[in-house]
Amino acid sequence: MRKRTIALIIGAAMIATVAIGTSVSQAAPWYGWGWGSYWYDRDYSSSSGNSSSSDKDTPKFSYARSSFKVSPEAQLWKRSTWAIAGEDSYTLTLKARDTNGDLMKDLDIDDIEFFASGRDVDVSGVTNNGDGTYSAEVTADAYSRYSTAWVQYKGRTVDWPIPVPFDD
Repeated sequence: MRKRTIALIIGAAMIATVAIGTSVSQAAPWYGWGWGSYWYDRDYSSSSGNSSSSDKDTPKFSYARSSFKVSPEAQLWKRSTWAIAGEDSYTLTLKARDTNGDLMKDLDIDDIEFFASGRDVDVSGVTNNGDGTYSAEVTADAYSRYSTAWVQYKGRTVDWPIPVPFDD
């Protein structure tokens, strides 16, 4: 299986690093001093070899077709769009699709994990909405400008982390 791990560091300059044959087990963003660092893990391998025909016919979770969103959407340059710490929350939503592009309504919620970084930021448990989407709420007790949120399915990150800033 061939994996590529991409590290993207944002700051004064943008640097991308690709390491072939390695993997980041807990993909997570990190923020500090106005810099952001994202670890992003995708499997670019094709399935071949000893799979049975029933395995090939069963659609699998697709990291490429699934998506992650946060609502309401916050704009870092516009503080009026930020949630208020101690009062508001963001809804994190995974739209799970299989390799055929169909919504996956019955995933095991123990395989889905929502994360958030930042000071005093909390994420609720996962809810299956019954329509192929899975959600959680993120709240904060204090100001947190550089908070981000992301989701993992079976330990692999789905899509890019999204800002979830909190104002005081």
